[in-house]
Amino acid sequence: MARIRPQGSISWTASPSADVDHYRVYQGEDGNPPTYDSPFVELGNVTSAQLPIAGLPAVEGSVIFGITAFDKAGNESDIQIAEAILIDVTPPLPPTDIVYNPDF
Repeated sequence: MARIRPQGSISWTASPSADVDHYRVYQGEDGNPPTYDSPFVELGNVTSAQLPIAGLPAVEGSVIFGITAFDKAGNESDIQIAEAILIDVTPPLPPTDIVYNPDF
């Protein structure tokens, strides 16, 4: 199984609201901004996430993330949409035709 390197991270400025409980990251694909119906993952009260984000579908190409804040009552903010980023999760093909040579 190939290893996929981290692709960087996304970060955002914390909501100025005092009662923020956690953030949700939505993922849009193929240049389409995310909506409330897009795949998402719940994060704690943090302001960054390493890419690819565990729990979201591994996609290749143009990805747009959106971030929302939740308060302790469960209310969700508007989605703050980020600019599209290019993600590469396809590893190269392995070398082939490995030959042992007993001469030295």
